[in-house]
Amino acid sequence: MRPCLRKRRRRSFDVASLIRRLASVPPDRLERLAEIHRLAFASTSWGWSGGEIGALADAGAIFADDDDRAFALFSLVLDEAELLTVAVDPTRHRQGLARATLGAAEAALATGGVKTIHLEVAADNVAAISLYQTLDYRITGRRKAYYRRADGDRVDAVTMAKSF
Repeated sequence: MRPCLRKRRRRSFDVASLIRRLASVPPDRLERLAEIHRLAFASTSWGWSGGEIGALADAGAIFADDDDRAFALFSLVLDEAELLTVAVDPTRHRQGLARATLGAAEAALATGGVKTIHLEVAADNVAAISLYQTLDYRITGRRKAYYRRADGDRVDAVTMAKSF
């Protein structure tokens, strides 16, 4: 019997659009990133404002592609980081942007001395949990009724970590 060979899905984002750590983010770009965050989480929660993203980025690290289709925001303490959010423009889902953004961020953070990245993800966000597991994050715990949805429902958080 022949094994089933699946065609690899072709990624449609332009690799020339680099993903990099942003040292300084102007207010208009923060507002674009806030809009991506709002759209990415519209069905489950509230998005963050440009000011909130900027304040968190100033105290941590933010990575984005040149075209602002995706970004990842981290807090940093000594040799540990926490992934606060990763957001992808919903019109660009399933193109590998989250994976590429996290991969670039992880490489830069590890080079900068980060030894462990922690994150929390809604237990019902199966796609995100699957992505994190393929990136070698392991489940470390669960927080009951951690997230409050826009409709008032509560959802558990799954905690995960990855060590370098």
